Amino acid sequence: MKNYKMLFLILISSFLQFCSSNENEEERSELIGKYELLDYKSNIPLDLNGDGIKSSNIFAELEEFYFKRIRAVLDSDLVISDYYKVRMYANLPIPTSDDPISGSGSFGTNSSYYDLVFSKDLKSIQKFDLILDSNPATFPLSVEEITINENNDLTLKCKQPFFCYLDREWKTIESTAIFRKR
Repeated sequence: MKNYKMLFLILISSFLQFCSSNENEEERSELIGKYELLDYKSNIPLDLNGDGIKSSNIFAELEEFYFKRIRAVLDSDLVISDYYKVRMYANLPIPTSDDPISGSGSFGTNSSYYDLVFSKDLKSIQKFDLILDSNPATFPLSVEEITINENNDLTLKCKQPFFCYLDREWKTIESTAIFRKR
C-alpha cells in the first residue's frame, strides 16, 4: 500500500511539474500586434480619385477619400491577434458601389479575416486561410501572399478591383501594401 501511495505522489508531482513547465515555455510571436500602412502601390497606374491623373500610388490616390477618414475612426491599419486563434485583419480600401461617381469617395474597408499559422520559430507565416464572411463584399480584396521583411515589416500582395476614372472602366489590379509594427 505504501508503494501505491508513493507512486501516486510521484505521478501527481510529475504531472504538476509538466503543466507548469509547459506554461512557461509558451512563446508569443513578435509579429503579434498593430501595424501602420507605410506604402500601398498598384501594378498599373489608375485614377482612383477622379482628378484626371493616373498614379500607381494607391495611398496618394485615396488619401482624401479613404485614408484620412478611416484613420480617424480605426485604431490601426492591420492587426495580428492571438486572442483566440492567430488571426489577421487588414483595413484596406474596397469600392462600395458598382456605379462610381467621380469624386464621390465611395470606398469602404475590406472586412476579411485570415487565420494565420506561424512557422516553428514564430518569425514567419507558414500558411494563411481566408475566414469566409457571412456578408461578403461586392468587390472583394484577395490576399495572395504575405511576406515578412526587415524589422518585421509585413508585405501583403493582393488582387482587387478598382474603377479608373480616366479610362472609365473597372480594372482588377495587383496591389502591394507594406505595414510596419507600431
